[in-house]
Amino acid sequence: LQIGGPFAPSVDPAECDAAQQVASKEAGNIDMYDLYRPVCLSSGDNAAHRLVRKIAEANPHSPYRVVRDVHDRVQQSARVGDTPADPCIDNWVSGYLNRPDVQAALHVNRRTLPPKFRWNICSDAVNYSQDSIARSMLPTYVQLFPYQLRILLYSGDVDSVVPFTSTRTWLGQLLTRSVNYRAWTINNQVGGRVEEYTDPTGRKVITFTTVRFAGHLAPATQPERS
Repeated sequence: LQIGGPFAPSVDPAECDAAQQVASKEAGNIDMYDLYRPVCLSSGDNAAHRLVRKIAEANPHSPYRVVRDVHDRVQQSARVGDTPADPCIDNWVSGYLNRPDVQAALHVNRRTLPPKFRWNICSDAVNYSQDSIARSMLPTYVQLFPYQLRILLYSGDVDSVVPFTSTRTWLGQLLTRSVNYRAWTINNQVGGRVEEYTDPTGRKVITFTTVRFAGHLAPATQPERS
């Protein structure tokens, strides 16, 4: 992906697709959202997997195709080991939030929903387009800077879907790194790495931190560090 733009037009789609297939094969049966967490064997074809496939099928050369291929193989053959984070948590959350008493407590207005509509972690009812999913957010950040907001960005460091390395790349192209990577700690243990970025006037505008051993949903996998 180009910084500030869609897929690089200079790359041959067939060559890019071949490279993605190799990467998908080499990745193996892992959870792309949390690389060190075992996969859930009982979830079947859940909403998150359907959403990834829907986006990938809209554009056969989408980078989401790699994620889709890995998800498909995960459902076919993987073994669950010991882990403090339940790999099947999506199942339990969906079941809980579809209970009538829970929806009543949350004041869910079901009158506007189809009779058999079920809430999902990642709904495939929304029509995500390839154009919108790959649109750069950099102009949005630029618009926010004059308001002198204190912006904190954070990433789990074992999330490969939105990897922290990519976030550091676009931050480095948009701003100036004023404070280099340094460790932050919690309970005398390293909780992650933190750095600061300034705008052309030298004003600090963004603090970026990683959360050690956290996945895509950092508070769910590392609540204390988050």
